[in-house]
Amino acid sequence: MSPFLAVIIAVVLVVAFIVIAGLFLKHGMGQKLGNRDDDLMLQQVYADVIVRKAPPDPVAQRAGAVTPAPLHPARAISPPLPPAAPLHLKTEFMGHAETLLYMALRAAFPKTVAFSHVSLAQLFRLDELEAGARLGELGALGVDFVICKGDGEKMALGLAIELNRSGAGQGALQALHEKKRELLRQAGIPLIVYDANQLPDAETLRRDVTQLMAEKRKRHHAAPRPAG
Repeated sequence: MSPFLAVIIAVVLVVAFIVIAGLFLKHGMGQKLGNRDDDLMLQQVYADVIVRKAPPDPVAQRAGAVTPAPLHPARAISPPLPPAAPLHLKTEFMGHAETLLYMALRAAFPKTVAFSHVSLAQLFRLDELEAGARLGELGALGVDFVICKGDGEKMALGLAIELNRSGAGQGALQALHEKKRELLRQAGIPLIVYDANQLPDAETLRRDVTQLMAEKRKRHHAAPRPAG
């Protein structure tokens, strides 16, 4: 073999060695870079999920570091409401004294209708401005009986009857009766209060109601008429 040919073969071998070595080095560096990218990704996930809960560092913010946005707590799910307790009917709609008075009213005025447990809010006509302010007050007050008379087409309100139950708090109860009486008087509705322990019979009811209605008609006729 000539010396010139030997030099060419040596150069080719060196070049081949350099190329092969470069390929191995490039593969190794690429794998390291890939592992580094994976580590950076895991670190970012860790920062997003855990470290984000920490308050932002003001020094790092002034230095231009990016502070991850705070995590927002998940919306709390309200627990379901417990099932409502079953409703039970009253054992009696009217008490003993109310029942006796109702029967006496039926006997004294067979052509009238007696409604029991009537709220005062059902007896007054309120405009929209008054309704919001007074409906709650009137709805919390009621009378034991309202006596009405109908003519086949409409029902006219006559008077109200209240029972005075004996027991504690008589002063407050009397004040409540007077408040109801005054409210009803403004609408022209008389109120009779009977002692629950001394109920009137049918004859007494007829006499009291007749006298009260006569006084009501007298006041109505004596009231001044609007001009015009």
